[in-house]
Amino acid sequence: MELFKYKIQNKKFVVFITEPDGELDYSNLDKFSKVLKAGIKQEYKEITVDFKNLIFIDSSGLGRLIAASKDAKINIINCNDNIKKIFKMTNLMPFFNVK
Repeated sequence: MELFKYKIQNKKFVVFITEPDGELDYSNLDKFSKVLKAGIKQEYKEITVDFKNLIFIDSSGLGRLIAASKDAKINIINCNDNIKKIFKMTNLMPFFNVK
């Protein structure tokens, strides 16, 4: 099963993590990038990333989100407190709409 998938929901491009206890790190960065690029190629100017099942993100995952934010507005939803803490500690909250 693919770890990252997307769907069009209410005319919005939404990326989600399919497995509970999902991780976004260097080992699966290419798969995540492929899904983000699908939204950018389809010319969505706003991409929502649902972190409901995410339990870990490393610097490579953060870097990929930053790179994607140059082409589209990135909204991050359903973040747990530990993931929100990472965005706060790295001063990335202003770059993303984190909920």
